[in-house]
Amino acid sequence: IRKNITITGQSTNRDYTVLKGGKQNVLRLETGFAEIKNLTIKNEGDIWKAPEDAESEGESERNERFSFNALHSAVLVRSPMCGFENCLFTSETGHGFVVDQKDSSPIVTRCTAKNCGAMGFRISDGASGTFTDCEASGNALAGIEVLDSGTNPTVEKCRSTNQRVGIWVNSGASGTFTDCEASGNALSGIEVCDSGTNPTVEKCRFTNNQQAGIGVCDGASGTFTDCEASGNALSGIDVSDSGTNPMVENCRFTDSKEGGGIFVHDGASGTFTDCEASGNALSGIAVRDSGTNPTVEKCRFTNNQQVGIGVGFGASGTFTDCEASGNALSGIGVRDSGTNPTVEKCRFMDNQLAGIAVIQGASGTFQENTLSGNAKGNWYVDDDISPICIDNTPNYDDDSIFK
Repeated sequence: IRKNITITGQSTNRDYTVLKGGKQNVLRLETGFAEIKNLTIKNEGDIWKAPEDAESEGESERNERFSFNALHSAVLVRSPMCGFENCLFTSETGHGFVVDQKDSSPIVTRCTAKNCGAMGFRISDGASGTFTDCEASGNALAGIEVLDSGTNPTVEKCRSTNQRVGIWVNSGASGTFTDCEASGNALSGIEVCDSGTNPTVEKCRFTNNQQAGIGVCDGASGTFTDCEASGNALSGIDVSDSGTNPMVENCRFTDSKEGGGIFVHDGASGTFTDCEASGNALSGIAVRDSGTNPTVEKCRFTNNQQVGIGVGFGASGTFTDCEASGNALSGIGVRDSGTNPTVEKCRFMDNQLAGIAVIQGASGTFQENTLSGNAKGNWYVDDDISPICIDNTPNYDDDSIFK
């Protein structure tokens, strides 16, 4: 379509009017303004599948494959403006809804991408758009994929369920996600990957996914505010790899079934402020590996089935004004040679082992912390370790060691 047009189904039941095709896009908007309502748009064509060995695919072949698959989605948008309302997009082997033109900005309201053979919604190549009260479910890959530098959609009150990944932001993209939900996906609820990738995620819920609720990796960043990750199989949030540096504020990570609340590893950093991790199968927060160095402030780690805070395998990190209480092991456990966190003005209370444990050649600086009510003593420090302890209540001395 290269002109202004309105297409409206005969009924508000979008299943009543079906546009069906088998080659290339069922609907492709190139120019003009189109308003599309109350339709099911179904593509029965084929796609160009990625090779099993992804590293064998060159950049030019990858780009050609992406272009081919965009041309075989149910809908392809390249016009600057258009509107979709109450539509269903499905493609047996391809994407449901694709926007791949710089400065394209569709308005998509109450639409569903369902049971597609690839992505549900895919926004790329510098496009934007507003997606409100939409749903992606049962798609083979991601429910919503946002990729490429300059790509910046607004996604509000959307649901992404029962796919490989709920939301996938990668290759330098951004985007704002507000009041969305991603649940029951085979991998993460949201996965944020690659250097330069920097979405804003607010008031979203990531529940009952089969890996992490939130995954941030490969040098990505992102801002996560007022979010909840609960009941996921692994961590509530998993932050990995050198250069990865998200900002996480006022988020809750609870009831992970096989993992902890927060997992920072393999050289990642990140800032965590006023967050809560409770009721997890492992630790409230685990920080591990040389070069890993998060900043954790005003966070609470309670009633986890291992330690509240665990730092090991050469990691560091700064913990300020945090609380760890009611955990099944120590409030904080610091272990392994080269591990060296800074812990200041924190409270370690009513844990079932020690308040602070430093073992297996680790070190650390502990200043102005308060320890009380821990079942096996306030401090446990191996004999050959001398952590820096300043003005703690009580401060570390030989009488506070339990064996």
